[in-house]
Amino acid sequence: MVDGNVSGSNLTFEANHSLSKAISGTIGDLASLNVNKGTLAYDKQTGKIGNLNVSGGLDIGTNTVNAKNVDFKDNSTLKFTVAGKEDGSYGKIKADTINVSTTGTKLDLTLNSSVLSKDETKEFTILDGTVTNDFAELSQNSRYKFEKVGNGVYKITGQLQQQIRLWKLEAQLIMQEPQQLGIVFLWIIRPVLFRAKLQMYWQTLPAKPIRQPDKKLILTR
Repeated sequence: MVDGNVSGSNLTFEANHSLSKAISGTIGDLASLNVNKGTLAYDKQTGKIGNLNVSGGLDIGTNTVNAKNVDFKDNSTLKFTVAGKEDGSYGKIKADTINVSTTGTKLDLTLNSSVLSKDETKEFTILDGTVTNDFAELSQNSRYKFEKVGNGVYKITGQLQQQIRLWKLEAQLIMQEPQQLGIVFLWIIRPVLFRAKLQMYWQTLPAKPIRQPDKKLILTR
């Protein structure tokens, strides 16, 4: 760890690390930032970086990285987080030139649950500059659809199922005091309890074999 401020230096990382743990003071302009191995968490703002070279992984979170030249080499990964729709609430890289290898590279998205509703779509500029090529792979998740638009722009569509939201609402209601639930408690909780009791009763009935023509023996209750 560097105890103090850093400016005009060449920083190189050979294993998993973070800027906040590597440098205690402020980070000014850098001649270069090199991520050779492991993943570097860009969790502390720097000044402008002359050359940003990524051979491992770079996790920028919701931060904006300013650089002159950026090079994502073979098998490298860029991770970023979208915490909101507004500029500054999602990670991005601003540079004069951004080169991305098409061999084994990946763009890994973390989308906060409250940003996009189901089927809501928004385009985000993640690579802001003159972009050459694109990442070979985009992360996939059941909560979102992630697509390339071109020149550093990507389209994200929310796919959070409405049923999940309903379950969360029911869970919140159950955690409340019964006196506060009123009629809602009767509409939601009582049918659930009734179905549970009915299922328990159904399981106590003896199984009876029923033969159906040209079919295997089926056991029903």
